[in-house]
Amino acid sequence: MPIPVKGVAVSRPGRGSWLADELLDTLVPWDPGARVEETRFPGVMAVYTSLEPGQLARVVSRGYHSFMKRLTPAMAAAVANSWVDVEELVKGLLVGPPVRVRLVIAARGTGKGLVGRGRVEGLVRSLGFTPSRGARMALVLESLDNLFLGAYGITSPCGPDCVTVTPP
Repeated sequence: MPIPVKGVAVSRPGRGSWLADELLDTLVPWDPGARVEETRFPGVMAVYTSLEPGQLARVVSRGYHSFMKRLTPAMAAAVANSWVDVEELVKGLLVGPPVRVRLVIAARGTGKGLVGRGRVEGLVRSLGFTPSRGARMALVLESLDNLFLGAYGITSPCGPDCVTVTPP
């Protein structure tokens, strides 16, 4: 049975191929079967690993990634055919007491038609959370067409201009 996508890595501009090597250098000692594949979206890589999303985030946050802008571990994933599917994914991620939360939304391909920043922000507010750019907690929502991956947790650095989300 194939391993599903466990994360999305976004490279700094023009550094996609270098990112793949750099990320594999970090992951392979923990999971020799890990692989990183380019998607049809420039600079966006799908991460396949046997590591759980929280483990993936912690391993990446311990590394130094010069070519990566962001790694989103797939703490929740869904093939979305409507806004309701995305809404359920977000509701499943936002657990615990309402706090200030940084929103990072990167919808690509067909996913753009399902979600927009305003819509997600409205949902987050309706759940009692306060969107704030300076918050340490983050909700990250990435799409590869209609495959949505989400993470919620504490932002952690993973390089000079790199951030990931680790579980609270």
